[in-house]
Amino acid sequence: MTEKKAAFTKATSKVVTYGELMREMNKIAQASGTDYAGFAIDLKSVDGKKVCGFEFATAQQEMALSAILDKLGIEHSHVHKDIKSQKGELHIAARHAKHATDLFYAWSSLITIEQRITGNAELDAQWQRIVSKAR
Repeated sequence: MTEKKAAFTKATSKVVTYGELMREMNKIAQASGTDYAGFAIDLKSVDGKKVCGFEFATAQQEMALSAILDKLGIEHSHVHKDIKSQKGELHIAARHAKHATDLFYAWSSLITIEQRITGNAELDAQWQRIVSKAR
């Protein structure tokens, strides 16, 4: 029985819920201060194609956002247009663009998304929705 419990515990640690994701995004927003980071759907890739991803102002934001994308299994690339600046972009691979847009659309470091117990089972259940399972 202990083996099954250990296997279950290990498996649950690989599941990311929407609520957990929003708590991580809130941490980034709170740590950003006046530095802006945000999700955009109209970034330009190095070859001129339209891509979605994150814009960021600091290396700290870049590392935190990259860690979240890694945890979710979303492939991305780091783009810095000026080597003297920390500002840059995280471009999300085309095959992950829809999933990333569904999760992050309109997010910016200027807002936090707090869980509210509304009494509305559908809204409350949104925070329990699984957004990623590591395989």
